[in-house]
Amino acid sequence: MFREHVIACYVTDKTSLKLRHEIGIDIIAGECDYPHSDSLWPDAPEFVLNELNAVGASDSDIDKITWQNACRFLPWDPYAHIPE
Repeated sequence: MFREHVIACYVTDKTSLKLRHEIGIDIIAGECDYPHSDSLWPDAPEFVLNELNAVGASDSDIDKITWQNACRFLPWDPYAHIPE
């Protein structure tokens, strides 16, 4: 039930990245918390990529966490609006 109806947000949690496959790689979505003052903006993309690389995330895992899971969950096709 949880995996079908909930998406888990990742902000800055190395433990969740290490356990991404146990949690479920298809239900984790990154968030930058913009425009809140405690967000990582404007360095969020670089920060997240460094954390993902530090835990050995594959390109597929990175794509899922950074955009694909959120697009599937919402549902939203970015390429319907912007050329690939």
